[in-house]
Amino acid sequence: AKEGLDPDCPWILFVGRLQPQKNPLALLDALKALNPAFSKTLLLIVGEGDMARALMGRVKREGMEERVLFLGYRQASEIATLYRAADLLLLSSRFEGLPLTVLEALSCGLPVVTPPVGDLASLIRGGVNGEVVEGADPEDAARALERVLKNPARYSRERCSQSVDDYRSERLYGRLFDLVL
Repeated sequence: AKEGLDPDCPWILFVGRLQPQKNPLALLDALKALNPAFSKTLLLIVGEGDMARALMGRVKREGMEERVLFLGYRQASEIATLYRAADLLLLSSRFEGLPLTVLEALSCGLPVVTPPVGDLASLIRGGVNGEVVEGADPEDAARALERVLKNPARYSRERCSQSVDDYRSERLYGRLFDLVL
C-alpha cells in the first residue's frame, strides 16, 4: 500500500491550504462523528498552512494519530494518484468559489462531500457525484460521508468523471473560440 496505508480501509482525502477559511478543524470533527462501523476510515490531509500545527496538535491530543495522516505539500502527479486511490474528497470550507481540487477529483472519478459553498452546491449532485452537507453539525458531514462510503457503486467513477465534462478545457476553449470567431 502506498505510504504504508491499508488499502482495505476507506480513505477520505482533503487537498487544500490549512487556513482558517478552509475550516480544517471541521475535517477532524466529521471524522470523529462517523459511525463506529467506519472507525478504520483514514483521513489523508494534503497541504500546508498556518493551521497545520494546530491540527497536528489536536490529532495528537485526541488520540487520532492512527486515523489522520498529514502528507504536506505534494506534486500534482502524486495528488492525482491520491485522487484515484481515495474513496472520496472532503471539503470543509466556510466559503469557496469553484476549487480546482473538486474539478480534479471528479475528473479522476472521485466523489466529493462539501458544504453548500460557492458553485459547489450546483455542481455536486447527491447520490450521483457526491453529497452536499446541508447542516453545520459534524454529524451532518459524517452522515454525508457515510452515504458515499456505503454506496460506492452509486457514486461511480464514470458518473463523477462525466459530471465535469462541461468544465474540461477543450469545451471551455471551444466555447471561447466560438464567441471570438
